[in-house]
Amino acid sequence: MREEPVILLGAGGGTRELIALMRHAGSYSGGKVAWRVEGILDDNRALVGSVVAGVRVLGVLADAPLYAAAKFICGIANARDRAIRLKVAEQMDLPDERWATFVHPQATVLDTAVLGPGVIIYPHAVVSSDVKIGANTLAYYGAVIHHDSVVGEGCCICAGVMVAGYVNIGRGCYLGMGATVRDRVCLGDGVMVGMGAAVVRDVAPGKVVAGVPARPLRAKRRGVPARRKAARR
Repeated sequence: MREEPVILLGAGGGTRELIALMRHAGSYSGGKVAWRVEGILDDNRALVGSVVAGVRVLGVLADAPLYAAAKFICGIANARDRAIRLKVAEQMDLPDERWATFVHPQATVLDTAVLGPGVIIYPHAVVSSDVKIGANTLAYYGAVIHHDSVVGEGCCICAGVMVAGYVNIGRGCYLGMGATVRDRVCLGDGVMVGMGAAVVRDVAPGKVVAGVPARPLRAKRRGVPARRKAARR
C-alpha cells in the first residue's frame, strides 16, 4: 500500500469533504491507495489548534516550510472569488513536486489525459482522451471533460458540468453546476458560467454569463436607486 502524506489548505466545507473523500478512496480501493492527512493550514488564526473532521489545524499558510516532508493540496473554492485557488497557489509559491494530485478511484481519467500538480478529480467525473488540466484545478462530482479540451490553472468545474471536445478554458474560471459548453468554444481567463447555462460561443476574459443560450450579465448599477413616483390615489 502506498501512502501519501498531505497537508490540506483551508478549513472550510471543501476541505471537510476532501478529507472524507480521501478516507473513502482508501476503503473503496481496498487499501491500495492511502492518504495520511497530517493536518490543515488556514489563514484564520482563530482556527489554529481546532479540529476539523478529525484533523487538526496546525497553523497558517505561511507555516508551510515547517512541513518539508508533506505535500499540499488546496481544499478552497469560492464562487464569489473565482480566482481564489490561483491566489492560494501564488501565496504558497511551491515547486510542482510539493503539490499532491488527488484522483478518486471512482473517477475515470483516460491514460492520454494530462493532470497538473494539485489537481482534484471527484467521484464519477470523466476526463477523456488528450485532455489537459492545469495545476490546482478541481472537477467535482459527475463533471465530464471531453477529448482534446484544455482547462487552465485554478479552475472550478462544478458538479454535472459537461465540457465538449476541443474546448479551451482559461485560468481561474468557475463553471457552475450543470453548465454545458459547446465544442470548440473558448472561455477567457476569470470567466464565470452560471448554473445550468449553455455556452455556445466564446466568452471574453472576466465575463459572467448565464442562461440558455448563455449571455453576459449586465453589471449592477451602483449608488442609491432612484426614488419611485408616488402611487396615484
